[in-house]
Amino acid sequence: MSLSFTRKQIEIRLTLADGGFAGGENTKIIRGLGCDVEIAKPGLPAKNSCKATIWGMPLADMEALTMLAFEPLKVRKNKIAVYAGDEEGLALAFAGDITSAWPDFNSSPDVAFRLEALTGYVASVTPRRIYSAGGDVSIDAIMRQLAGEMGLAYVNNGVGGSLIQPALSGGLYEQAYSVARMADFELLLDDESMVIQPWDAVRDADAEPPVWRDSTGVKGYPTFTQTGISVTGLYAPALVQGGALRVESIVPKASGAWKIISLKHKLQAHYPGATQWHTTVEGAYRAGK
Repeated sequence: MSLSFTRKQIEIRLTLADGGFAGGENTKIIRGLGCDVEIAKPGLPAKNSCKATIWGMPLADMEALTMLAFEPLKVRKNKIAVYAGDEEGLALAFAGDITSAWPDFNSSPDVAFRLEALTGYVASVTPRRIYSAGGDVSIDAIMRQLAGEMGLAYVNNGVGGSLIQPALSGGLYEQAYSVARMADFELLLDDESMVIQPWDAVRDADAEPPVWRDSTGVKGYPTFTQTGISVTGLYAPALVQGGALRVESIVPKASGAWKIISLKHKLQAHYPGATQWHTTVEGAYRAGK
């Protein structure tokens, strides 16, 4: 994907668990409408989140999707997937469960539809039986089962070991997090995947990491945090939680290999004034890399 001089595109796919849209289908693919999307991937225990605003949706579609956060007993299991890119292709930027969705007529005549979503929300609020087993059970087997029940692809990037007579309570999300805490490994519930790996590992370690420098879209200069570095640059789908990033900067100590701890995407497309297309990364230094 070339850097700044491409026509940015956002595609949003909305799926109803029950009922359908005006044409009878349960999935609506939104292309070409004005979109403003904010995605935060802070790392567990916080859930990945998305706030999306869409302009120009038909009223009937907005009615089918409207669900309110102050109705906590109505878990409708509607889903959102956000794809971002340009003419060369789109890549998944966020997938999760819609927690609230409503039309905003205060911007009339350009009525906005606003959605909020969390990855793993339904898996967190849906009751599940206590997981228990006698003897030793491999961590891989436990996490693979939980990922399958959550409907997620599963990747084990080097976690071994077992738990003795495990007993896990709470929803699927909480059970997975409990295993990660007990066995002390990194758990990533990222869009449509569950990834587990040692804390010193990175995803796709055999691939060349993205490189951020002035000529590849870095915005401003890196700053430092208590955990490492914070830097903002042009959005790229290769930037993933638990993945690697190489920074080249004139700022002392900023250049080098970093592990991505958290991400924030700000994406806008298909309306006048849509200028935001960047990601802010917080990373931890990878010594010797």
